[in-house]
Amino acid sequence: MTRTTVAVVRPPPALLDLEESVRRATGHITEAAREGTALVVFPETWLTGYPAWA
Repeated sequence: MTRTTVAVVRPPPALLDLEESVRRATGHITEAAREGTALVVFPETWLTGYPAWA
């Protein structure tokens, strides 16, 4: 049996700021990889954000 470590990332995104959201995502992915995670999952629309007024 092979084990795979999965991380679910749920911190707040940088709403409507794609560049900052990508920077944050890269940091979370790097941190998870250092801890041996093979798969990192973000919520749907996390990268671009989904403002309540949209």
